[in-house]
Amino acid sequence: KPGGTLIPKHDVIYAALSAQPERLEGTWSNWSDNPFGFDLSPALRVQFAQLFGVAPRAEELLSSAQQVANIEYGVDKSVEIRAAWTATALSTGEVWGLSSWFEGVLLPGVDGVDGSNDVRIGCGPDRKPSVYSGTFLGFTEPLVVSEGDHIDVRLNAMLRGSGYVWSWSAALMVDGQVVDRRVGTTMDAMPITPRTLGELREERVIPASDSLRVDARTLALLAEGLSVGAVTDALMSEFPGRFVTVRRRRKWS
Repeated sequence: KPGGTLIPKHDVIYAALSAQPERLEGTWSNWSDNPFGFDLSPALRVQFAQLFGVAPRAEELLSSAQQVANIEYGVDKSVEIRAAWTATALSTGEVWGLSSWFEGVLLPGVDGVDGSNDVRIGCGPDRKPSVYSGTFLGFTEPLVVSEGDHIDVRLNAMLRGSGYVWSWSAALMVDGQVVDRRVGTTMDAMPITPRTLGELREERVIPASDSLRVDARTLALLAEGLSVGAVTDALMSEFPGRFVTVRRRRKWS
């Protein structure tokens, strides 16, 4: 409502290259080491096609934090992340994925224009543990880096329907060339069946359903410049089995 207060006011999302989080140490070994001699490593691709709720730790980060999104609630209608940046390795180590977290403003401060008096909440690496955790986006195997190396990083979150499709990558650069790369995506957790592949054939013809015909006719009538009432009357006439009655908004006096 006009004059209402949104809590939080806005969130800032950060990300950084990360070593193997202590909490997830067994996540890789459970699939790569077993006493039966089975090679289960292909399952890692599905294992890491998800987001892990892990609190970021400063000692695990191998690069500085990068702001990847600034969400203004009540202003941004749709939130998507499309971030790309070049990170510098702070130390020699193994990059096992990206660590992400948020810093939010619950309410702006009463005074002060620099935000120092804002009421804030977050789950960054410099904060005490709370009910909120960060997000870890992992790779199936590490990217080995040395201190001072440049790594091109990408992080995307695309809204598809009611959920998000995430993708992330880290590419080790030497003299402007990619010498090693790691990628991850939540798409790897989506099963692909022969039926699914068949639906993607270029020669496939999608049968016209009643809903499709109604939608097509509605758009055609609107494109002709007809009023809503005229479109309604036409649809009821052409599709009598689908539209039996018309509901009109009651006018209050």
